[in-house]
Amino acid sequence: MTRTLLLALALGGCTAGGGDDTTDSDADTEVVDSDTTSVGPADTVTLSFSVSEGVRHSTQLVDPLMGELLGSIYRQADVSVTGPHDGVDSVADPHLDVVDLRDVDMSAETWTSGPLPPDTYLFLGFLDVDGNSGDGDSPDAGDPVTLATSNAFTIVEGKGVAAVV
Repeated sequence: MTRTLLLALALGGCTAGGGDDTTDSDADTEVVDSDTTSVGPADTVTLSFSVSEGVRHSTQLVDPLMGELLGSIYRQADVSVTGPHDGVDSVADPHLDVVDLRDVDMSAETWTSGPLPPDTYLFLGFLDVDGNSGDGDSPDAGDPVTLATSNAFTIVEGKGVAAVV
C-alpha cells in the first residue's frame, strides 16, 4: 500500500498526508496500549481495531462502522506527522474484508503480522465504511482514518505483541 492512503480528509480533525517532512515524530507519537506479555507467534503483532468516541459520534460518519480495513505498517522512524517519508515502503499491509465496530468498542476481527525485527512501528489505515474503495487504497469523506501521531507499538525480540489501533 502506498502513502496515498492518507491523502483524503476523512472525519473532522482526522487528517494526515504524505510529504517531504522529515521531522522525527517520536516525541509526538502515542504508543498504543500494547500487551507486554507474549501473545501469538514470536516477533509478530496481532492488531485489533477500535475508533474513538469522537469518531463514533461524528456528524460526518454517515455509514455504520463496518467495512473493509486497509492499512500499512511502517517503522516509526520512517513516519512524521504528515505521514510516511518519501520513498519509504511499508513493512506489512494489513487487510481485512470486514471489521465490525457498530456495537463494540474493540473489533472481534484481528490481523497478525509475519515476523518483524524488534523496533517501534506505526499502523496507518482506514475503515472503508461506504464500501467504495474498490482496488484503491485511499479513504474518502466519511471513512475513519488513523493519524500518524497514534497507533504505535513495539516489537520485542522473541515475543508476540497485541495492540489495539
